[in-house]
Amino acid sequence: MLCQPRKSIRDAVTAGSQAQELYRTGRGEAVAIGNNEKEAQGDSVSESQSSYSTVSRLQLESHIMITYIRTHKLLVAGVVAVLAVPLLALAWWLGSPLFIDDAVDEQFPLAAMAEVPDTMSMADAEATMVAADAQPDQAMDEVMVDAMGTLLAPEALRSGQFRDADSFHTGTGTATIWDLGNDERALRFEEFRVRNGPDLRVFLAVHPDPMGRSDVLDGGYVEISALKGNVGNQNYDIPPDVDLDMYNSVVIFCWPFRVVFSVAPLS
Repeated sequence: MLCQPRKSIRDAVTAGSQAQELYRTGRGEAVAIGNNEKEAQGDSVSESQSSYSTVSRLQLESHIMITYIRTHKLLVAGVVAVLAVPLLALAWWLGSPLFIDDAVDEQFPLAAMAEVPDTMSMADAEATMVAADAQPDQAMDEVMVDAMGTLLAPEALRSGQFRDADSFHTGTGTATIWDLGNDERALRFEEFRVRNGPDLRVFLAVHPDPMGRSDVLDGGYVEISALKGNVGNQNYDIPPDVDLDMYNSVVIFCWPFRVVFSVAPLS
């Protein structure tokens, strides 16, 4: 009979110990949760303070800049003008040729067709030919023979018609390579017109009918000259070291933008 009370007492003590352990565990978890909440609130406050600090700094910098501009209007205007002038000049150089024609009209190079005496300069030979052309009553051949010797007949080596590169970059006219005699050769454009542009150049290209920049630049080319004008008849000397057998087309090429403006396939 005495054993049962003792067992009940032990069970009660055990249950009390377990209750205390559960209390301590629950209290510890509650404290941990509370600490975590405090830390989260602290982080939130820190982020809010950081965001507020960033906004305040930006507002302060904006206020300083506006104040400086208001108090230094002449200086700011001067700086803007200094920067704007070259930019406007560049924009005009790049854009204005698209709306302005540059016309030329050169005669066929007559002096190169004649045997010029050693005692006569090329300028005198040109003047003699112009004078002979102005004498309708006397055959030009007779005047030229008397003044300069036998005329040399030029020979057209290759020729082609300019075509559009695309709907915007357009071109028309004839390109002809002439053998003028005396080891002189010339590229002549006749009835020529092409869309004007900045820094247009005349190329002889290896590709027979280039469609874009890669066909020209990667396929091989030789630069003959800067384009004299986008409208009119014009002549270009071909250097003696250029092997004409290598090149199969004439290309009008915009160098700043690497764009083909017009092409004349040669045949």
